[in-house]
Amino acid sequence: MSKPDRTEPQRRNPATAEGQTPRIATRLLGGGSALLLIALMVGGGHLLLRLEPEYLPVRVITVDGEVHRLPLTQLQSTVSERLEGGILTQDLGCLKSAIEELAWVHTAAVRRVWPDRLLISVFEHEPMARWGERALVTAAGIVFTPGPGEIPDGLPRLDGEVRLEGLAAPV
Repeated sequence: MSKPDRTEPQRRNPATAEGQTPRIATRLLGGGSALLLIALMVGGGHLLLRLEPEYLPVRVITVDGEVHRLPLTQLQSTVSERLEGGILTQDLGCLKSAIEELAWVHTAAVRRVWPDRLLISVFEHEPMARWGERALVTAAGIVFTPGPGEIPDGLPRLDGEVRLEGLAAPV
C-alpha cells in the first residue's frame, strides 16, 4: 500500500529578501525616529541655554554677613565682572573663588534663591596683629595683605617669615 502523495503548503522563508522588507523598513523607521528625537533634544537644549540669561536673569544680589572692612565697591565690581549667565547657568564656584580672592575675605558662600536672586555670604578676616610693614595676621595664623591705607591702627606688630602661602611661621 502506498501512501497518498501529499504536498505540503509552501512556507515563506524568513531569510529571503521578500520576508525581510517589512522588518528592515520598521527598523530603519524606528532608528530614524530615535535620531530625530535626539537631534531635537540637543537643539532644544542648546536654544534654552542661549536664551536662559535673557528670560531668567539674575536681578537681585544680596550680601549676607557683617562686612566692616571689605569695600563694598570692590565686592560689587568683582561680582559684576564675573556675572555671566542667568539664574540657572551662573557658575557659582567661579563667583565664590573670585570673592575669596579679595584681601579681607576669609570665606564666602554663594547660592541661588528662586526666582532671580543670588545670596552671597561673606565672612571677613579678623586681624589680631600687623605682620611686617604691609600685612596682617589673624588668630589662626593666616597672613593677608589688605589694600593701601586699610591697615587698622592700634594693632601690635609682629615680624617673621611666611612658611606656607598665607600662613605665618610660629612666633
